[in-house]
Amino acid sequence: MIQKALHLFFCFGSKADRRHVLRCLSYFRDDTKAIVFLICLMTLSVLISILQAWPLAVLIDTLVGSPARHDYIHRLFLAWLPREPLMQIAGLAAMAFGLRLVQELIGVVKKLLGARINYNGVLRLRHDFFRKLQHMHLSYHRARPMGDSVFRLTSDTLGCQMVLGVLISVSFALVTMAIILSILFARSVPLTLAALLVVPPLMLINIVFGRRFNRKSTEAKEAESDFLSAAHRSMSAIGLTQAFCREDDELSRFGSAAERCVNSWLGMTRQEVGYALSIGAILGSGGALILGYGGWLVYTHVLTPGELMIFMSYLGMMYDPLCQLTGAGMNLQGGLVATRRIFEELDKNTLVADAPDALRLPRKPRALALERVHFQYVGGKPVLSDINVTIPPGTSVGFVGSSGAGKSTLLNLLPRFYDPSAGRVTLDGRDVKKVRLKDLRRHIALALQDTIILPTSIYENIAYGRPEASDAEIRRAARLAGADRFIAELPRGYDTTLTEGGQNLSGGQRQRLAVARALLTEAPILVLDEPTSAQDALHENHLTETLLRLKGKRTIVLVSHKINTIRDCDLICVLDGGRIAEMGTHDELVAAKGKYHELAWQSGALLTDAA
Repeated sequence: MIQKALHLFFCFGSKADRRHVLRCLSYFRDDTKAIVFLICLMTLSVLISILQAWPLAVLIDTLVGSPARHDYIHRLFLAWLPREPLMQIAGLAAMAFGLRLVQELIGVVKKLLGARINYNGVLRLRHDFFRKLQHMHLSYHRARPMGDSVFRLTSDTLGCQMVLGVLISVSFALVTMAIILSILFARSVPLTLAALLVVPPLMLINIVFGRRFNRKSTEAKEAESDFLSAAHRSMSAIGLTQAFCREDDELSRFGSAAERCVNSWLGMTRQEVGYALSIGAILGSGGALILGYGGWLVYTHVLTPGELMIFMSYLGMMYDPLCQLTGAGMNLQGGLVATRRIFEELDKNTLVADAPDALRLPRKPRALALERVHFQYVGGKPVLSDINVTIPPGTSVGFVGSSGAGKSTLLNLLPRFYDPSAGRVTLDGRDVKKVRLKDLRRHIALALQDTIILPTSIYENIAYGRPEASDAEIRRAARLAGADRFIAELPRGYDTTLTEGGQNLSGGQRQRLAVARALLTEAPILVLDEPTSAQDALHENHLTETLLRLKGKRTIVLVSHKINTIRDCDLICVLDGGRIAEMGTHDELVAAKGKYHELAWQSGALLTDAA
């Protein structure tokens, strides 16, 4: 049945639309049996609907005493009833009630089953899209509004159920039309042909409005996505807005996006109203034609009043599936526009992904190396050039340099958030591009400068990288990171629920939680980006002492603009203009009187040495 519906659509749709529809249907493959059962229920519902019109028609012909044909349907209904007129009236009323009750029960089952099928498909599509978002490279997420991705995930994914709904309704319409037309032609060929005169104008109206609806639907989706992005942008920057008194500007920006969204949907509504008015006029004309012609047939005794009533009832039943068939292409556009926005993201290259022959790499201490690494963002200037560093297991390495020297970018290459433009990053001599991403990232624990805090408890935030950790291990990690003291002062301690982004904590407290999260993992390589940038002197010293105690136990890769934070590292690399300008220990680099000496002097570290 679905294949017939697809064939009907394919006669008018493009090849791209055909592929698109089939791709939408693939998300309902596991529900094939349920869909077939649903169509069978719909077919049974059509048959019962057809029978529902007959008790009243038989009753009218019986009471009026018209010269009824007493065909097989009359005989079917009257055969079960006694000959007394009052008993026949009561029996026909009971039959009408029974048919209506069965129809309602089937309707309940259809609604529940249809909802389950639709939700299953949407769930699968959302799962695929969310998994795609998780695997997309960081530059993808940083180059687009988060609101757009959220809108696609929550709203556009509903398009697949719209596509399925249209195709099922087309299948249902085909069955309904076939049954009703066969009955109508058997009753009166001229009257049936007159009823079908509405088909050409219906098809023309759907072609005209279908093109407009496709364009307006696309505009509405984009406007609503922009509106959600504008709202997310304004709310996420509420502190900045208040600090610089930009409330009126942000309100104006929000209002403009909201107005564009409303105007786009109003345009959609105008098209829908115009379409409904056109369809109503065409069907009304057809109904008037049939009523006039049918009345003349009754007047000339070609039809009985009951038969005309049956014909008019079936005409109403026929026009609805007829509209579904002629309007299938237009109705399909809403779902296609939405899912097209999903599939264009699903088809994008993730840039960073497992190679087909990616190796499994059990977690253990390994040598980390950057070999002639170059990197530049797409369309940007080179950020890193000819980076060569070898880091044996258990070694602590510090990267220092002025802002914009490429320190944070270098760290993002280690877990493959980005891949080098040239050169390679290796673990025990293996190019990390040939290692499974999960295995690579299990070797590395991160505490980046942009601290990410989840809206859950402190306990869960620390345990995020290792949820199976014991309570004692979590508390020890918090103590090593210097977070245990402020946690103990909170009313609910480790069970304190944090807000979005940890806004109910200070910047230094959020940073300590991130460090605790990294320390808790069993990853042999710790990567810390500016771990003391928001700390006071006391907590900075505490964390520095913690890292000193970890020397030899874990590989530590540390980025900081503070010389005192990295001065005790086994190896210090000075980045300048994306290159390693100097390399050595603290004492060696100070004695060289180069860039490091300059940075140390500016930071006051040399004064500390002198003291």
